[in-house]
Amino acid sequence: MVSVLAAGAVAGVPVGAAGAAAKPCAVGKWTMVKHTFSARGQGYDFTGAGGKGVRLVVGKKKLSWNFRGSRPLASKGTRADEKVAMWSRYSGRLTVPVSITGNRKGLLAADVRKAKGDAVARTGKGGSTKADATYPLAPNYRNGKPETIALGSGSFTCSAKTLHLVLATKSATDSSRFDTWFRRA
Repeated sequence: MVSVLAAGAVAGVPVGAAGAAAKPCAVGKWTMVKHTFSARGQGYDFTGAGGKGVRLVVGKKKLSWNFRGSRPLASKGTRADEKVAMWSRYSGRLTVPVSITGNRKGLLAADVRKAKGDAVARTGKGGSTKADATYPLAPNYRNGKPETIALGSGSFTCSAKTLHLVLATKSATDSSRFDTWFRRA
Protein backbone atom coordinates (compact mmCIF):
# COMPACT_ATOMS: atom_id res chain seq x y z
CA MET A 1 0.00 0.00 0.00
CA VAL A 2 1.37 3.38 -0.97
CA SER A 3 -0.23 6.30 0.85
CA VAL A 4 0.61 9.81 1.92
CA LEU A 5 -0.98 12.44 4.12
CA ALA A 6 -2.08 15.31 1.88
CA ALA A 7 -2.77 18.80 3.15
CA GLY A 8 -3.77 21.97 1.40
CA ALA A 9 -4.86 25.53 1.94
CA VAL A 10 -8.49 26.53 1.60
CA ALA A 11 -9.18 29.89 0.02
CA GLY A 12 -11.78 31.68 -2.09
CA VAL A 13 -12.18 31.43 -5.85
CA PRO A 14 -11.11 34.55 -7.80
CA VAL A 15 -13.86 36.96 -8.76
CA GLY A 16 -14.21 38.05 -12.39
CA ALA A 17 -14.72 41.58 -13.68
CA ALA A 18 -18.50 41.22 -13.69
CA GLY A 19 -18.43 40.18 -10.02
CA ALA A 20 -19.25 36.53 -10.71
CA ALA A 21 -16.87 33.79 -9.60
CA ALA A 22 -14.51 32.81 -12.42
CA LYS A 23 -14.61 29.16 -13.50
CA PRO A 24 -11.18 27.71 -12.74
CA CYS A 25 -9.45 26.09 -15.72
CA ALA A 26 -9.16 22.83 -13.76
CA VAL A 27 -12.95 22.40 -13.64
CA GLY A 28 -14.01 19.76 -16.16
CA LYS A 29 -13.51 16.13 -17.21
CA TRP A 30 -9.98 14.72 -17.45
CA THR A 31 -8.22 11.46 -18.32
CA MET A 32 -4.92 10.57 -16.65
CA VAL A 33 -2.05 10.15 -19.10
CA LYS A 34 0.83 9.83 -16.62
CA HIS A 35 1.44 9.55 -12.88
CA THR A 36 4.86 9.40 -11.22
CA PHE A 37 6.06 9.64 -7.65
CA SER A 38 9.16 9.46 -5.51
CA ALA A 39 9.34 9.16 -1.73
CA ARG A 40 12.55 9.08 0.28
CA GLY A 41 13.24 9.05 3.97
CA GLN A 42 14.80 7.21 6.85
CA GLY A 43 14.73 3.54 5.93
CA TYR A 44 12.90 3.83 2.59
CA ASP A 45 13.35 5.05 -0.98
CA PHE A 46 10.55 4.44 -3.53
CA THR A 47 9.63 5.49 -7.04
CA GLY A 48 6.55 4.59 -9.02
CA ALA A 49 4.52 5.21 -12.15
CA GLY A 50 1.30 4.13 -13.80
CA GLY A 51 -2.43 4.69 -13.52
CA LYS A 52 -3.01 5.72 -17.12
CA GLY A 53 -6.72 5.91 -17.93
CA VAL A 54 -8.04 7.05 -14.53
CA ARG A 55 -10.87 9.50 -15.18
CA LEU A 56 -11.20 12.60 -13.00
CA VAL A 57 -14.06 15.07 -12.86
CA VAL A 58 -13.11 18.34 -11.18
CA GLY A 59 -16.18 20.25 -10.06
CA LYS A 60 -16.19 23.62 -8.31
CA LYS A 61 -16.64 21.83 -4.97
CA LYS A 62 -15.99 18.13 -5.64
CA LEU A 63 -13.38 15.76 -7.12
CA SER A 64 -14.60 12.44 -8.53
CA TRP A 65 -12.24 9.67 -9.67
CA ASN A 66 -13.35 6.71 -11.76
CA PHE A 67 -10.70 3.97 -11.76
CA ARG A 68 -12.57 1.49 -13.96
CA GLY A 69 -10.38 0.35 -16.85
CA SER A 70 -7.26 2.16 -15.63
CA ARG A 71 -3.73 0.74 -15.71
CA PRO A 72 -2.00 -0.43 -12.50
CA LEU A 73 0.51 1.63 -10.55
CA ALA A 74 3.94 -0.03 -10.20
CA SER A 75 6.44 0.95 -7.51
CA LYS A 76 9.90 -0.21 -6.53
CA GLY A 77 12.60 0.73 -4.11
CA THR A 78 14.06 -0.21 -0.76
CA ARG A 79 12.60 -0.49 2.73
CA ALA A 80 14.88 -1.32 5.64
CA ASP A 81 17.70 -1.98 3.11
CA GLU A 82 15.63 -4.66 1.33
CA LYS A 83 14.55 -4.36 -2.30
CA VAL A 84 10.80 -4.13 -2.73
CA ALA A 85 8.62 -4.11 -5.86
CA MET A 86 4.83 -3.95 -5.84
CA TRP A 87 1.80 -3.01 -7.88
CA SER A 88 -1.54 -1.45 -7.03
CA ARG A 89 -4.64 -1.75 -9.19
CA TYR A 90 -7.69 0.39 -8.54
CA SER A 91 -11.35 -0.04 -9.43
CA GLY A 92 -14.59 1.77 -8.62
CA ARG A 93 -15.26 5.42 -7.87
CA LEU A 94 -14.15 7.86 -5.18
CA THR A 95 -15.46 11.37 -4.42
CA VAL A 96 -14.12 14.05 -2.06
CA PRO A 97 -15.10 17.69 -1.42
CA VAL A 98 -12.53 20.19 -2.70
CA SER A 99 -11.73 23.91 -2.61
CA ILE A 100 -10.03 25.41 -5.66
CA THR A 101 -7.91 28.55 -5.57
CA GLY A 102 -6.67 30.11 -8.79
CA ASN A 103 -7.49 29.70 -12.45
CA ARG A 104 -4.66 28.47 -14.72
CA LYS A 105 -2.34 28.01 -11.73
CA GLY A 106 -3.52 27.40 -8.22
CA LEU A 107 -4.23 24.99 -5.40
CA LEU A 108 -6.61 22.09 -4.87
CA ALA A 109 -7.46 21.35 -1.24
CA ALA A 110 -9.42 18.12 -0.82
CA ASP A 111 -11.21 17.31 2.41
CA VAL A 112 -10.29 13.61 2.46
CA ARG A 113 -12.11 13.17 5.78
CA LYS A 114 -15.37 13.24 3.78
CA ALA A 115 -14.40 10.68 1.12
CA LYS A 116 -17.18 8.51 -0.31
CA GLY A 117 -17.41 5.77 -2.89
CA ASP A 118 -16.89 2.12 -3.72
CA ALA A 119 -13.28 2.41 -4.94
CA VAL A 120 -11.04 -0.51 -4.02
CA ALA A 121 -7.28 -1.09 -4.24
CA ARG A 122 -5.67 -4.47 -4.81
CA THR A 123 -1.94 -4.74 -4.19
CA GLY A 124 0.62 -7.43 -4.94
CA LYS A 125 4.30 -8.14 -5.23
CA GLY A 126 6.11 -7.12 -8.41
CA GLY A 127 6.34 -10.00 -10.88
CA SER A 128 3.18 -11.66 -9.54
CA THR A 129 -0.41 -11.23 -10.71
CA LYS A 130 -1.84 -12.44 -7.38
CA ALA A 131 -3.16 -9.75 -5.03
CA ASP A 132 -1.78 -9.90 -1.49
CA ALA A 133 -4.25 -7.35 -0.13
CA THR A 134 -7.54 -5.72 -1.11
CA TYR A 135 -8.98 -2.73 0.72
CA PRO A 136 -11.57 0.04 0.22
CA LEU A 137 -10.16 3.53 -0.36
CA ALA A 138 -12.79 5.75 1.30
CA PRO A 139 -12.09 4.58 4.90
CA ASN A 140 -8.34 5.11 4.40
CA TYR A 141 -8.99 8.60 3.03
CA ARG A 142 -11.23 9.42 6.00
CA ASN A 143 -8.33 8.37 8.26
CA GLY A 144 -5.94 10.77 6.49
CA LYS A 145 -4.26 8.15 4.26
CA PRO A 146 -5.06 8.94 0.62
CA GLU A 147 -3.47 6.95 -2.21
CA THR A 148 -0.76 8.61 -4.31
CA ILE A 149 -2.76 8.10 -7.50
CA ALA A 150 -5.64 10.28 -6.28
CA LEU A 151 -4.34 12.81 -3.76
CA GLY A 152 -6.70 15.69 -4.48
CA SER A 153 -4.52 18.28 -2.74
CA GLY A 154 -1.58 20.20 -4.11
CA SER A 155 -0.76 22.74 -6.78
CA PHE A 156 -1.97 22.65 -10.36
CA THR A 157 -1.23 24.19 -13.73
CA CYS A 158 -3.84 24.03 -16.44
CA SER A 159 -4.40 24.83 -20.10
CA ALA A 160 -7.36 24.24 -22.38
CA LYS A 161 -6.13 20.66 -23.02
CA THR A 162 -3.91 19.66 -20.07
CA LEU A 163 -3.90 19.57 -16.27
CA HIS A 164 -0.77 18.90 -14.17
CA LEU A 165 -1.20 18.22 -10.44
CA VAL A 166 1.80 18.31 -8.08
CA LEU A 167 2.16 17.56 -4.40
CA ALA A 168 5.67 17.95 -3.00
CA THR A 169 6.57 17.60 0.66
CA LYS A 170 9.83 17.90 2.53
CA SER A 171 10.79 17.55 6.17
CA ALA A 172 14.03 17.11 8.08
CA THR A 173 13.87 13.33 7.53
CA ASP A 174 12.01 12.72 4.27
CA SER A 175 10.73 14.13 1.01
CA SER A 176 8.21 13.16 -1.64
CA ARG A 177 6.91 14.38 -4.96
CA PHE A 178 3.80 13.26 -6.80
CA ASP A 179 3.15 14.41 -10.39
CA THR A 180 -0.03 13.58 -12.30
CA TRP A 181 -0.77 14.69 -15.85
CA PHE A 182 -4.23 14.68 -17.48
CA ARG A 183 -5.69 15.56 -20.85
CA ARG A 184 -9.14 17.08 -21.13
CA ALA A 185 -11.73 14.41 -21.93
